[in-house]
Amino acid sequence: MPGENIKISHQASEKGTVIVKVEGDIDAHTTKVLQKSVGEIFKQGKYRLIFDVSNVGYMSSAGASLFIVIMNEAKENAGNMVLMNVQPGVKNVFDLLGLSPMFLIVENLRTALSAFQ
Repeated sequence: MPGENIKISHQASEKGTVIVKVEGDIDAHTTKVLQKSVGEIFKQGKYRLIFDVSNVGYMSSAGASLFIVIMNEAKENAGNMVLMNVQPGVKNVFDLLGLSPMFLIVENLRTALSAFQ
């Protein structure tokens, strides 16, 4: 069933950020679940997001598109988005689509938090 192979949790962190932990695959079915979860965070007026994708082994172009939408909405509301712990297969999708330069991709929480002044 769509959305069953993704788990999303989030918690408040330093500097007004929210860490969004994503586990599972991000594809055409699961992007709806991720979009709904992020929408709830945005409804709370929180637009400084750090996505921990260390447990995402696969991402389709639909997932990459959703991250563009999320990043744009965050920036339109004086926030930003950081991708943390990106696995090689997921990074490869961004690279193949020519999207890697659009995103701040970091390896750890300290570096992610430093993106938010």
